[in-house]
Amino acid sequence: MRNSSHRLNCTSSSTTTFGVPLTNLVVWPAVVGNVALLGLFIFRRVPRSSTNTIITNCALVELCREGAERRGTPGRHQATVQFNKKEGRFRMGTWNVKTMARAGKLDNVKQEMERMKVDIMGITEMRWKGSGKMKSDKYGVIFSGKEETAESGVGFVIKDTLEKALIGYWPISERVVAAKFQMKPFNLYVVQVYAPTALSDDAELEQFYGDIEIALQKANTRDIKVVTGDFNAKVGQGAAGSTVGPHGLGTRNERGDQLIDWAETNGMSITNTWFENHPRRLYIWISPGDRTRNQIDFLCISQRHRNAVKSCRAYPGADCGSDHAPVIATINAKLKQVMKPKPPVKFDYNLTDKTTRDCMRDEMKIVQERVKVLTAEDSWNSRREACNNIAEKYIPRNRREKKKAWMTENILKLMDERRRAKNETATYKELDNKIKQGDRRSRRISDPFFLKELENSNSTETF
Repeated sequence: MRNSSHRLNCTSSSTTTFGVPLTNLVVWPAVVGNVALLGLFIFRRVPRSSTNTIITNCALVELCREGAERRGTPGRHQATVQFNKKEGRFRMGTWNVKTMARAGKLDNVKQEMERMKVDIMGITEMRWKGSGKMKSDKYGVIFSGKEETAESGVGFVIKDTLEKALIGYWPISERVVAAKFQMKPFNLYVVQVYAPTALSDDAELEQFYGDIEIALQKANTRDIKVVTGDFNAKVGQGAAGSTVGPHGLGTRNERGDQLIDWAETNGMSITNTWFENHPRRLYIWISPGDRTRNQIDFLCISQRHRNAVKSCRAYPGADCGSDHAPVIATINAKLKQVMKPKPPVKFDYNLTDKTTRDCMRDEMKIVQERVKVLTAEDSWNSRREACNNIAEKYIPRNRREKKKAWMTENILKLMDERRRAKNETATYKELDNKIKQGDRRSRRISDPFFLKELENSNSTETF
């Protein structure tokens, strides 16, 4: 419509617009927002008896709705977020790993994330004590669990590229944790959850959904809100409004009805059910003996941002020694470049001897005499600059020692072989035993990261 060949030339001597006769009418189509408009540029030559002038009048008239519909004007939810393909995509998922307390499990999850190109993985049944944030190679780990016992527990494993955009995190309980990231065009607010099992009572389930509400209250209205994790519920086949799509799995149960009610109340859409996938890409959990295959882990996103999700499916080929498969979604959004300030320089004051301290003291006395005649502000600036210069001159910097990795390439290769042997029960168990034995031989008790794993572990295993 931008090309001049699309102009509509009209000639009329009787037509008037806003009281102005039209002799030559040129109609230019235009679109403003979601409303299609016509720009009318009116040119009328004044008779020779008058001064030769060109009277220009511009009016905007609404185009008929039929034309707007032909252009495929999107609805409110789809028009709220318009992503450009050049802005990039990222991948996020959720995975019930059964436990992170076993040494080497975190390395296994990181290896699978690298293979599947996942930027952020929500973890359920983490089973680490307490809450906090830690660094592991090129990944950051956020966890939230009980203080006394290593039960339940949720968290995130975040790739370094996404960790740089982390605004903050909120450990709500051992079943709910939230994190916020700077993105374009809107920030991303993710809540990782682990619902009580079917054996729990109604009060515990109400407490669980109450914790989710507390987490969502910390998000802004414009944020892309994602709630993901193991809900221990089956929404089944059959669509339900804009909350559940037509591509679910199995039969809906009572917990599924509760999940749908919560999603409708909070304006969330269960993305697993909106994409047509092979049945193998739908089921998440396999019961012992492979008697039942259910879809109980879900990734929910606010309905106004649903069009940002380009795919969502299970990856049954991934393996970390769990009976759950990860659910991974591809989302259109771009990480915002965050310029974090450089950490302050730390000095090792323990390495300064008496002679060095005396030299520093003498130089500071000279500075004290020099700043007596200065104003208070100039005196403070001079003292600060002198202290920094003297510290750089006499005190060595505190150099951080790189953590010594205890995980070996051989164990990582065995983990990959175990993944390929998921359908061969005997081979899988044999490789799993070899991995456990390799872990015992390769552990380094002096490694501070391993000590952190031991502190969070509730295992009674002998080392």
